Amino acid sequence: MVIWVFNNRIMKLSEIKNILETKGIYLTKLRGQNFLLDENILNSIVKTANISKEDTIVEIGTGFGFLTAYLLETGAKVISFEIDKKVYEIAGDLLKNFHNLKLIHQDFMRSDITQLCDGVFRVVANIPYNIASQILIKLWYNKEKVSDIYLLVQKEFGQRIVSKTAGKEIGFLSILLQSDYEIEIIKKVSPHCFYPAPKVESVYLKFTPQESSIDASKREKYFQFLKSSFSERRKKLLPKIKKMYANALEIIQKCGIKENVRAEELKVHEWITIFNNLEESL
Repeated sequence: MVIWVFNNRIMKLSEIKNILETKGIYLTKLRGQNFLLDENILNSIVKTANISKEDTIVEIGTGFGFLTAYLLETGAKVISFEIDKKVYEIAGDLLKNFHNLKLIHQDFMRSDITQLCDGVFRVVANIPYNIASQILIKLWYNKEKVSDIYLLVQKEFGQRIVSKTAGKEIGFLSILLQSDYEIEIIKKVSPHCFYPAPKVESVYLKFTPQESSIDASKREKYFQFLKSSFSERRKKLLPKIKKMYANALEIIQKCGIKENVRAEELKVHEWITIFNNLEESL
């Protein structure tokens, strides 16, 4: 099975397995270690992102550097994070001929991404699915540094993130991200495109930043407002908002929202309207 062309030679799945065995590397679900190997998908990811030499790309999860190499071949500067020391060392060796790579052995979630580069950066990555929410929240908090985002995520997770229909699929993270990004599914990706193959299907998402209606100084407050509002989903929203804002009933009525509404019944623009009116009333 031919899966990847690197430095003018073909790497086979058997070679990857041999490297893993020789180095004593055991890919784990805990770290979401599923390497994307399909050349058509790798090409599609880079082509869709329309990367130029002037770009700085941040990749979360280098793996053996399969996607990394495709990103590097565009001429862009690539900053890639890999938490697994043995995998990091192998990737460093495989990618040693690229001079536009900064490979970092660190947990991305512990990094200060405001210090990665002088200007803004773009994110293109096959992220660990088990920490997708945490990664997206970190990027949301640092929106001023991130120009746009392209991610592979679990299909069900991606569908919830892009859902605009009020209902059970809508959640705290859906509203939070859609408040600042236009999110779309670009492509579905089969488990067979990865090694080891995950038990779930994947989707490739594009996040295009929109002008925010939430004041930058109130992002943390908006985050906590949404998080609290979506706790105990089956309960009505008003009592939960009253715990944060004494005049919640007055503002809810002013915004034309029913008093007995539940969190999952509201759309993004309604959340923004309610929050901004509550804050202006203080």
